[in-house]
Amino acid sequence: MIQSRDPSRLFEVYGCDGERLYTVCGQYLGPRGNFGVFGPDGKEAACFRRIGSDSMGYYRVCVGGKEVFSVLKRFIGHRPALQLQGLLWHVRGDTATRSFDVTDRDGRVLMTHGLTVKNGQMAYGITLPENETQALYCLCIAMILDLSSSTLRPAPLAGGQI
Repeated sequence: MIQSRDPSRLFEVYGCDGERLYTVCGQYLGPRGNFGVFGPDGKEAACFRRIGSDSMGYYRVCVGGKEVFSVLKRFIGHRPALQLQGLLWHVRGDTATRSFDVTDRDGRVLMTHGLTVKNGQMAYGITLPENETQALYCLCIAMILDLSSSTLRPAPLAGGQI
């Protein structure tokens, strides 16, 4: 997942073979934001809306026109913390350096997430479950955590080095 420099396209998500899987478009409008996750065919796979700010925002994630879960994103100090509602999943790890994973209620890892470099560009390396619905939900969680209207770039690493 590579964060785009284009203000209207926020992320491009690529598969292992380099094929584009999703494009994330959106805009920040003060205390509100609207974001769409589009497949390579241009159809919307999911959308999420933010009410509040980057430091204290409530996101509603919709698939097929129905809200499937929500996320409360809060910054405690300078570390983002997520509270998932509607999913019995957990986010664990270091969200400040973007090194985290998502587990189901039985502790099975569904997604891993960390910073990496792809073609000389900073990117987020993500492993996803084979289940397409779970993978889409995991991507939405990752995008919500990685979004930052103030910088629109990957969060700095501890010590500033890779």
